[in-house]
This record gives sequence, C-alpha cells and structure tokens, in this order.
Amino acid sequence: MSVAEGATLLLRNAEERFTAIEKLWGSDYRDYAKRKNIGGNNSQKGTRYEDLFLAVKVAEMVVDFLDDDNSPWPSVGSQVAGLVDDVALYFETKTNYFQCKNAKSVSWTAGARPISQDFERQYLLAGHFGEPNPSTWMVVPSRDLKAALLANMPQNIGSHSDVAFFPYCRNIFLLVQEHEFIKELLRPLATVEAPSDDQLCGVLSVLLAGCGQLQERCHVRQILEWSAKLHPGQIRMGPASKNWNEVLEPALVEILAMMEGLSYDARRGFFSWVAFGTSGLFPFNCSDPRFKEFSAKVVENQPKSFLELEPLFP
Repeated sequence: MSVAEGATLLLRNAEERFTAIEKLWGSDYRDYAKRKNIGGNNSQKGTRYEDLFLAVKVAEMVVDFLDDDNSPWPSVGSQVAGLVDDVALYFETKTNYFQCKNAKSVSWTAGARPISQDFERQYLLAGHFGEPNPSTWMVVPSRDLKAALLANMPQNIGSHSDVAFFPYCRNIFLLVQEHEFIKELLRPLATVEAPSDDQLCGVLSVLLAGCGQLQERCHVRQILEWSAKLHPGQIRMGPASKNWNEVLEPALVEILAMMEGLSYDARRGFFSWVAFGTSGLFPFNCSDPRFKEFSAKVVENQPKSFLELEPLFP
C-alpha cells in the first residue's frame, strides 16, 4: 500500500466514525467531534503531555510483545476520530481509549459537553463498530487528582472507565531521570546491559520520533521499525531471551578472542566493545546486512590487534 493509499484509508475510517457519531447523536455532536480531532492534530508538537504518554505506552507494548512470538502485535492510534481521542490501543481482546488532561483540576461533569458524556458515548461508539471489550481512561499528572476522580466517577461510566497517573515533566530527560518506573520500563529496550539515564532518554526519544510518523493508527511493530530507522543503534529490535553472542560469525569470534585488551558484547543484539580506554557500539544490529558486511571484512583482513581492527569500524 502506498503512502497516498494509506492516507485515503485513514481518512475513510475517520469519516466512517464521524458519520456514525452523526447517526447516533446528531450533526451537532459530529461537528463537536470533528473540532476535537482538528484541534488535537493542529496542536501536535512532539513533546506534549499526550505525546510523551503515547511514547511510554508504545515502549510498554514493545517490552510485552518483542519477546513473545505467539501473540499478535497490537495497534496504536493517536488523535483518532472519536470522543476520547488522544491515544487508542487496539489489542486482539480489548480496546483502550485515553484522554490526557495535563491540568491541576479536572471535572467529570462540568461544561456543556462534560467529559463523562464523551466517555459514555465513546464506549457506545466502540460497541457500534464491534471493538472488543472497550474501556475509557482519564490520564492525569497528579496522584491526588487521580484519587479524586476515581472517588467521584459518575455511575454511568463506572463499568468501563478508569483513571491513570502519568507524570508531567517539561522535557524527556527529567521524565526519565525523576521517575524510576519509567527507567524500569525502558531498560529492556536499551542496546546495552547497564544503560545510563542518557541512554534511556535516547530510547524514549527515538520512540517519540517513531510515534511522530503515526497518522492515525498503525501496528506497534511499525513504530519500532520507524524508530530504529530514524535513529539507528538506539533501541533493541530482537528478543532479549536470544543469546545474540551466539549468532556472531565463528571466524569473527575467533579473531576477536585473540586480541589483547579487547572485550565485547552482543547480548542486546548490538555489537559493543571496550578497549584501551575507548568504547563503542556498532550502529546497526547483528542481523543487519551492514553488520554482516563488517563481520566479513574483519574475517577477510584478519586483524591481529585492536589497532588493526579499529579502522574497519564504520
């Protein structure tokens, strides 16, 4: 499918949803949903509260599915055509819709179009399209606000709604540095065994860049591949359970084993090395043709020391 065909399909799906909203609740509500969608798309900047939340949710799903060969990867949506529209997660057995509110105070019932009504109608809209086990979520930056919203949740949405805490930070580095649960989530996706905060920030940054390619909905695996292409060498692409040292060419391993002062590792699927006060990471994973070309070059040239090996790195 071409980019143009994909864009046409997304537009058609959005129009189908807006048409369904009009049939269910009238033209005024269709116009309201369209304004929400246009406003969300126009204000995307890449580091908004909902953008960071989306990137973290993608990281969470990558961790869950990268090592699972048996389960189909979920899809993710951003600024979807609907009433709870910031982030949508589409699994085989469930569908989750998230509204992100980076505010000190949030009310379920205030205003002409109360949030509780949006949640109720998003649930009905998902049912109209046959989406499995839909749920609606409010995401807020305060644990106290989360508790207050849970305590005051209207009865009409209680069976399918929940509230999640997600911290607000003014930049990605602070989000990673100040929140251990974010670090724990990102560590399995780093390309080295003991990643620094800077390296974890790099993992989240490339996922954020990959999410920036998202138009409305795509598979999470596609976002991972976009991220890796935009910033090679920043994120793990293969199963952590696989011993990537074992996929190295035996002739390469034999040459490297003879080099005094060199240590290397490929457990995360990327070849890294330390030697004589220097260190490095090959920018492409061990399955990439460019790493295989490097491996073949080393075997061909038969370097006897790291001094002879170093010029062969890209």
